[in-house]
Amino acid sequence: MNRDLQEIRWAFVDIGNSAIKLAFCDSLDNSTFPQVTRIDPRLHAWLDEIQQTIETITAAEIRWIVCSVNHHIKEQLKQSIQQNRPKDHWLELTHFDANFEIIPRPLEKIGTDRLMAVAGAIARLEATDLRIVIIDAGTAVTVDAVERINHTEHQFRFLGGTIRPGIELQRNALNRYTSALPDLSVTDSDIPSQVIGRSTEHAILSGTAYGELGAIMSLVELLEIEMGGPARVFHTGGDAVWMKSFFPSDWQYEPDLVLQGIRAVARQKLSS
Repeated sequence: MNRDLQEIRWAFVDIGNSAIKLAFCDSLDNSTFPQVTRIDPRLHAWLDEIQQTIETITAAEIRWIVCSVNHHIKEQLKQSIQQNRPKDHWLELTHFDANFEIIPRPLEKIGTDRLMAVAGAIARLEATDLRIVIIDAGTAVTVDAVERINHTEHQFRFLGGTIRPGIELQRNALNRYTSALPDLSVTDSDIPSQVIGRSTEHAILSGTAYGELGAIMSLVELLEIEMGGPARVFHTGGDAVWMKSFFPSDWQYEPDLVLQGIRAVARQKLSS
């Protein structure tokens, strides 16, 4: 029997609109995740794929710590776990669990994934960091601003930020709201190496990809101006994978930033 599977006690789940990220750990205090599984909830067999993963775990009880912006998918997963692992515990984090001040209102309208990304970034800050910008380039692209409240203590304020349609949504809209442009919203095409498109398809792929890249970099600059100085920048999300080579070298790429935040918030909530 695999000793690692025996020692699993915690499952951290980030449920988005185009990806479910799942990580198992033996402790809340782990600094990294041994393995992160990414599953597309738009696929017909997404639940079967998760169930196959769960069946490999031998621990008698698992605590599921969940952040979700997709209610339908979350409920399906919750029901499956309750049916197949009745001894497990389920905890869904909300905006009430955030360990920092939140300015935007109403609170219940703020995506918990944004708040968990903030928590994940705060957990990785240095004492000299006064401002943070967090980029999450997924189905929607969020660029959020955070400031340190007390320069001598670990206290922060989430100021809000911007939300834009991600690259896939932009490509879908071009097809949906025009009569001639093709639907390239779901494509395996690589990001074009040249910005100048040599065909309509190339122009759409290039315009949406590099246009989004430019928008993000401009937004970071504008947020820093509004906050009154340079910020520590973190970036995550599916499209951050290719964007990171274009971003400044001091911008920190964190592929599992939301999961890190989920763990950080759960650690504080369950220890209080």
